Amino acid sequence: TLLQEVDSERNTQAARALADLALCHVDNQDMKGSLVALVALLQKGDDNGARAIAAGALQNLARNSNNAVAIVSTEGCLVALVALLQGDDGSGKAALGILWALSRNVHNAMTIAGTEGCVDALVALLQKGDNGAKASAAGILWALSRDGRNAMTIAGTEGCLAALLALLWNGDARGKAVAAGALDDLALGTEFNFAGREGYLAALVALLQNGDVRGKFMAATTLRNLARKTGNRVAIADTKG
Repeated sequence: TLLQEVDSERNTQAARALADLALCHVDNQDMKGSLVALVALLQKGDDNGARAIAAGALQNLARNSNNAVAIVSTEGCLVALVALLQGDDGSGKAALGILWALSRNVHNAMTIAGTEGCVDALVALLQKGDNGAKASAAGILWALSRDGRNAMTIAGTEGCLAALLALLWNGDARGKAVAAGALDDLALGTEFNFAGREGYLAALVALLQNGDVRGKFMAATTLRNLARKTGNRVAIADTKG
């Protein structure tokens, strides 16, 4: 196929055609060859334009739950996405978009979180990315942590909890809401004393007071879940505001 000619100009044209088709969220059992070829473009595309087209196609396809499982199962896909997350050529944003779509499928959570370097790369973006990258990285970690088997791994990754707390304080509206959600699920999935972490309850109360509608909802939900543990109730009640 044209897409398998990775060094050909025609592969970009073919990828663009498939990207257009993917806007329909195609669920096609015969797409294995196309997925393999799109992953090859992610890995070896001769320019960022080709990679971006392939990434867009994969992101659109991933919105269909059956396709999302097939994409994760395609050899080399997750490794290629992690490599893009760690790059400095702007391709990390495309990788974040694909991983965000893929991670929403519960069947993919363990596989994605277990891919070598993935959680570390997401935490690095959470620490040093722009506002959009931080919010997307937090959202992926949130989705992955909904599988309790991943929660301990994510919470135990160096710098993760501190970066989420920093985003809860200093992120934009989307980032604050997503950070609250991620921390909530991590608290539910681990035995860590989140309520005792310096600044956490104060950040939630600040979000409850000053956040947008989604942020206030996430802060209230998180505080409610924390309050289910008797030992947290006094700390919550004593938090200023």
